[in-house]
Amino acid sequence: MEDNFGLFLHSLRKKAHLTQGELANLLHVSHQAVSSWERELSMPDISLILPLAKILNTTAERLLFMMTGEFNSKEIDAFLEKRKDRI
Repeated sequence: MEDNFGLFLHSLRKKAHLTQGELANLLHVSHQAVSSWERELSMPDISLILPLAKILNTTAERLLFMMTGEFNSKEIDAFLEKRKDRI
């Protein structure tokens, strides 16, 4: 798994077999917006996190953690695994 948001998003989009344009259409944004997110020139609006997570088969928590850039993938996995135990 990638340890920065842009590469993480790119990887998830590719696994979903979506182009930037297709993802953009599903989210009602421009393909330039998706490109900017993947290049980390900007980040998705908070209102897009849930639909983005659903489309890319991940969790909103994981997207938000990756967006902060403060945690690596292993730390996020460990945190989310601990939460599963409490639910």
